[in-house]
Amino acid sequence: RRGQEEAAAVAGGGCCGGEGRVGGFQDGGGGGQGGGEEGRCRRFVIRVKRGVYKENVEVGSGLKNVMLVGDGMRNTVITGSRSVGGGSTTFRSATFVAAVNGAGFIARGITFRNTAGPQNHQAVALRSDSDRSVFYQCSIEGYQDTLYVHSQRQFYRECYIYGTVDFIFGNAAAVLQNCMIYARRPMKSQKITITAQGRTTRTRTRASRSTTLGSWLPRT
Repeated sequence: RRGQEEAAAVAGGGCCGGEGRVGGFQDGGGGGQGGGEEGRCRRFVIRVKRGVYKENVEVGSGLKNVMLVGDGMRNTVITGSRSVGGGSTTFRSATFVAAVNGAGFIARGITFRNTAGPQNHQAVALRSDSDRSVFYQCSIEGYQDTLYVHSQRQFYRECYIYGTVDFIFGNAAAVLQNCMIYARRPMKSQKITITAQGRTTRTRTRASRSTTLGSWLPRT
């Protein structure tokens, strides 16, 4: 409970208090978000019931303060298989996207999975561009380029992250707290690299080269 409250506080930022309304996006176009201070500050909670959802999902630009609540990472799974090897780009391969300008996004108790496999190279399970986005007790599963912390400020607490090559990467200011990182077995020609972040100067904000984080044994 305490961890959930801390995670929500990170996402809340300067937003006003008060309980959010359940739903709010039935029209698919963000019509539930009204104007003025109340519209900017209300949190919209969407329950995602247990099940395996085989689709690519994007929380579109401008949909602020959205919260997805699953039935636990073992029970609520969003899965896809787009990959560079399958003809996509790394940016477009993500199974789930919390898009830019959709500040304050929260996900709790959900698995985001990309099943393309190591042979299909870059295949993102989760990409977040959302400022003050929070992922709490979520599982993020893939192989190469699993978690794309693309930009803005992001917070991950008590999450599980699986991958092989550069599987936590991007330009965000991201904090991973009490998370478990699992290195999966790569192809024979590959080496396990946890992060794809490297700066040549202290003021540089973009990655310039890969950095291997520690000594890791593969997890099948």
